[in-house]
Amino acid sequence: MQAWESFLDKLKSDLGEETIIKWLRPLKIVHFDAGNLYLEAESSFQIDWFEEHIRAEAKKTFINNNFRPIKIHLTCANQQPLKGKTDKQEILPPSPFVIIRDQLLPDYTKNQFIFSEANQILSHLLTQTISSKELVFNPIFFYGGPCTGKTHLLQAFAYELQKIHTNVLYVRAETFTENLVKAIRNGNMLDFRKSHRHIDVLIIDDVQHLGRKMATQEEFFHTFNTLYNQGKQIILSANVPPGSLQYIEPRLISRFEWGLSLPILKLEKADLLLMVENRCRQLDLPLAEPSRRFIIESFSANPKSIQRALDALYIRASSAKRSLTPPKIQLILKDLLEQEQKEVLSPERIVSHIADFYGLSSKDILSKSQTQECTTPRQLAMFLCRSQLKMPFMKIGEYFNRDHSTVISSVKIMEEKIQKRDKEISPALAAIQQKIQ
Repeated sequence: MQAWESFLDKLKSDLGEETIIKWLRPLKIVHFDAGNLYLEAESSFQIDWFEEHIRAEAKKTFINNNFRPIKIHLTCANQQPLKGKTDKQEILPPSPFVIIRDQLLPDYTKNQFIFSEANQILSHLLTQTISSKELVFNPIFFYGGPCTGKTHLLQAFAYELQKIHTNVLYVRAETFTENLVKAIRNGNMLDFRKSHRHIDVLIIDDVQHLGRKMATQEEFFHTFNTLYNQGKQIILSANVPPGSLQYIEPRLISRFEWGLSLPILKLEKADLLLMVENRCRQLDLPLAEPSRRFIIESFSANPKSIQRALDALYIRASSAKRSLTPPKIQLILKDLLEQEQKEVLSPERIVSHIADFYGLSSKDILSKSQTQECTTPRQLAMFLCRSQLKMPFMKIGEYFNRDHSTVISSVKIMEEKIQKRDKEISPALAAIQQKIQ
């Protein structure tokens, strides 16, 4: 069908050829006429994906030769044998299900985590959770911006719980989705549920990445309920508090708020100095205080960048470790310092942060897609380029490949929504500005 092929070609520029081949090419055309297209999907999960990502765009742009919309009807393939068929068919067993487990990093332990004065409650909570035989808070929900240590803290919980022979599963939200997709494709949902529900503690990192993934949210909802009703501990993290999560079902957000929600605050300079001292002691890297401060100030007070710089310094300095003055460090770490300069605030970084918040790619935001899920983040990105970088409208238009009048309109729309304290934009803007800073 020519209209369907043209529609797929149009989507290819936004979604990429790999996505088209994986999700849309397998759809079988059953019947079509001037105003309807009947498709058969291989699974209900494929239908859910279509409804989430394609339906809205199809309503706008899938048209016939008379420029009238074509309605798409989706059904799931009937996998039952036809009545009256007597030939014996070989029934293949499902493929073995092997759960994907995210690796626990050896340095992400309790002893390596810097509990600042503002974060002392986290240390008490960790100790209490490990030592208590009864659940004190369930779920425990941590939230904070980038480089605040969410992943480190969650893995520290996993390490400590494993020490007391607790059956712990630590996965990122993306990994949970990968496990689910693999189970659906291979017919292993029973094994998937067993591996995620027959445990003592479930730890899921970055739950904001469940946004828009309705099939994943549905499965996680039932997994959460099963574990909670069995009195099993659930520990979660996100970049924002539960109530500020975007595109997550209200019933899930409600459950996230049942227990304890705690912010993880960025480390102050005194805490960063302590972190540097600890790392230098581990590496046997004697740095005087001026050199330690130079490292902190040169790498934007970002714990990950600071640790990477210290490790590189240890490897590269060789015999000069005892005389590492700031000028020598600047010379030895020249490439890392240049990279740090490139990572100062830019349109690319703004778009990247917004894409991460909304669960999109930078390519989605810069694409020609007019779907709501791309338009709002794009308008917000234009607004921040204007307000944070003071870029001229023409320059913003060039970067987003849009006319400057479109940029002016987008910025004005965002300004009005912010002034009215729009319930969707205000928390999104606050979270993104926190990440940018």
